[in-house]
Amino acid sequence: GQVVVIGATNCIDDLDKAIRRSGRFEREIECPVPDIEGRYDILRVHTRPMPLEEDVNLEDIARESVGFVGSDLDQLCREAGYTAAERYFGTDQLSRGDLLDVEQLFVEQEDMMGAMQNVMPSVRRSHQIDVPKTTFEDVIGHEGAKEVLRRKLLSPIHNPELHEAAELPIGSGVILHGPPGNGKTMLARAVANVAGAQFLAVKGPELISKWQGESEKAIRVLFDKARKMAPCVLFFDEFDSLGVDRSRIGAGQGSMAQIVNQLLTEIDGVDKRDGVMLIAATNRLDLLDPALMRMGRFGIQILIDRPSRDDYVHILRSHIGNVPIDGDVDLNEIAHLLPDDLSAADIMGIIVRTKENAIERMVAAEQNSNYFQLERRDFPW
Repeated sequence: GQVVVIGATNCIDDLDKAIRRSGRFEREIECPVPDIEGRYDILRVHTRPMPLEEDVNLEDIARESVGFVGSDLDQLCREAGYTAAERYFGTDQLSRGDLLDVEQLFVEQEDMMGAMQNVMPSVRRSHQIDVPKTTFEDVIGHEGAKEVLRRKLLSPIHNPELHEAAELPIGSGVILHGPPGNGKTMLARAVANVAGAQFLAVKGPELISKWQGESEKAIRVLFDKARKMAPCVLFFDEFDSLGVDRSRIGAGQGSMAQIVNQLLTEIDGVDKRDGVMLIAATNRLDLLDPALMRMGRFGIQILIDRPSRDDYVHILRSHIGNVPIDGDVDLNEIAHLLPDDLSAADIMGIIVRTKENAIERMVAAEQNSNYFQLERRDFPW
């Protein structure tokens, strides 16, 4: 009666059932990924001995560090100290090993936020993706799609108390469909950025394994990570390869039906995992299983069609960016000359070709890059 046995594991499902019965390891305590309050308390502990400037706002850092566990936050604080030392003393002085006067060294908010870019949360490592700060303003056109995404996905995150009063869960499924190259993935990233949520992206074929049961396990692990990282946008690209219509599955492909069944099970369970927003993208909506597209799963389908002619000039300007343009170039004229039914990716390809033509012209003329600009003759049209 004087011996207490405590076990610790990251893989509870891998333990033998005989170990987990009553009389052995009968009580199981989960140590979950900390929420915003937990992250704030952990940050207060790790920054207690640090010389912080008055502009350091731990609440903002806790809000931005979704998915960080205790060890990640410890590493974040150490990285911020390294960043502050490099900013204050310089790389050369640090590398020489000189005796440093650290009395005047203070860690600023910019050091903390910069260090966050160098620390990868543990729960994201197998599905890490760099997400640029994309907003809805960066996505040209598709105003109807933006409004639906705001209402179905962003409003529950920004107004959780109202949705709780209405007994509506924070979790919805939306399918973005339409021709390739028109901004489906960009819209999903914009939702994650505007919502202040983590972004987990996975392509459908990445979850499919030739080994029996491995695909179903990968789907379970993925949804479990999304729950731990909530609020989180879970984005499925090329969804038609994963949610294939079971009535079209032929002989010898029974494992695909099991994958769809597992996916349906996890999506049904996401209602209890508030903060997980599901977005899928596909070019072939007709290939998806009808069970996936009912309300409560992916009941909202949004068509992301090719841009209108009025959007052509805005897309041209967006992809040209900050590159100088000769005064003789009229983008409205060029947009008018472009063919109909171009995708946003097609227009981007035109600008890429235009910039390549300008580079070739500069090389042939042996001109300095300081004089680089796009001229009318560089455009294919």
